[in-house]
Amino acid sequence: MSAVRTTVTTEVRLFLRDPVAAGFAPIFPALLMVLIGLIPLGDEDFGGRALIDIYAPIAISMGVAMTALVSLPTIMSNYREQGVLRRLSATPARPSVVLAAQAAVNCGAAVVSIILVHLVGGLAFGLSAPGSLAGYLLVLVLGIGCLMSLGLVSAALCSNGRVASGVGNALFFPMAFFAGTWTPGPAMPDLVRAISDFVPLGALVQALDATVVGEWPSLLHVVVLVGWTVLGSVVAARFFRWA
Repeated sequence: MSAVRTTVTTEVRLFLRDPVAAGFAPIFPALLMVLIGLIPLGDEDFGGRALIDIYAPIAISMGVAMTALVSLPTIMSNYREQGVLRRLSATPARPSVVLAAQAAVNCGAAVVSIILVHLVGGLAFGLSAPGSLAGYLLVLVLGIGCLMSLGLVSAALCSNGRVASGVGNALFFPMAFFAGTWTPGPAMPDLVRAISDFVPLGALVQALDATVVGEWPSLLHVVVLVGWTVLGSVVAARFFRWA
């Protein structure tokens, strides 16, 4: 337990030294909410829902994905390139401890981004509280775990930070498309919406959106999130290398 605590403490300090990881990634979703909130809507109708409520699950999911798919693997891959992981390999630290510490730090950053979305959206633009709070929290836990596990796959495989950043962005932007960033779910073509059900970020957004309106997330989306989490965790642990 002391090894885990020490590793997490060290990772927190290193994380806070990175202005992109510690600054931009957590506040980006809140900035997106400000932009959405300032859009003049006129007489446009969104099925009786406020645009800010529709985009909140998207902003939250994008913030988690940015942290998990870009920040986490980039930091870990930089460690590999700089020889930090090689030096750790000479200590009693296990790969699982190092990966878990990085995941814990980035999970904290994701939680901060979610809190900021609700503070900014709620105080400035009247963002509604989730209709099903228990379902909402469950989906957040599943979604964060899912995306972090996929980020750990990239962290385990990429040789340096440049590669990890490129891979992360190559994963992030297609997922953002299926999450409805440019075309919200109800306006998606049927085929795209069907595909998004099986894409991690798409499943997360749709599950969150269901809980926002007071419903329980669909079993399909829960299974998709859990399935990607298990797959990512197994692959990351199997292929992790120190150098």
